[in-house]
Amino acid sequence: MRTSLPLVAVATALMLSACQQEQEAAVENRYENMAAAAENAAESVMNRAENMAENVTAAAENKAEELRNKAEALREEGENRADVAGR
Repeated sequence: MRTSLPLVAVATALMLSACQQEQEAAVENRYENMAAAAENAAESVMNRAENMAENVTAAAENKAEELRNKAEALREEGENRADVAGR
């Protein structure tokens, strides 16, 4: 009987230890999943920011080209009107 009590105590301690390790692993896993989700959200924000920057750059380039074309058209019209006025 005396030898069985220490064995039961050791077995109980091992079971409690295993249970505690499972709980610790579950907590670590939960926080690791939350950290991964935060990293994914950060990556998504950066991708959206890059896309927005590209869109803004393209829009600015298009507007600049439009204004250059308008300037060229105004110069041509000014030359044409000057020619008409000089006749």
